[in-house]
Amino acid sequence: REELGLRYFLKANLQWLLGHDLRCPVLRDLDGALRAWQSLQHFWPRTRGSKGWVERMDKIFQLEREWPEMRRLWLEIWARSGHEVGAMAEGLDALKDSSFRRRERLLEAWNAQAMSAADREHRRALVIER
Repeated sequence: REELGLRYFLKANLQWLLGHDLRCPVLRDLDGALRAWQSLQHFWPRTRGSKGWVERMDKIFQLEREWPEMRRLWLEIWARSGHEVGAMAEGLDALKDSSFRRRERLLEAWNAQAMSAADREHRRALVIER
């Protein structure tokens, strides 16, 4: 693997949550890339479609609780790659803080959709009762 000059990087598809995707630095060894991926994989949704939507909403609720650990792991990956993480830490915190309104809008949309579905179900039940 090393003799081929291969390089690896991780990209966390968090545009929907933070407004930006997160990318780790380019890693030179596959084992290091796999360790980084394993340490971070539970922080982003694994499903798509309607189940993915529910899981994403759950991630919004969990973000405040999980953020310190995700941030620590992300910075650790950068530090192991020889990067200075001070500015990266500030950037991550600013990104999280600036995405608050985005997460709030996602929750509002999800609540509106859930309420609309419940209202439709209620109306169907009334029609069936008649």
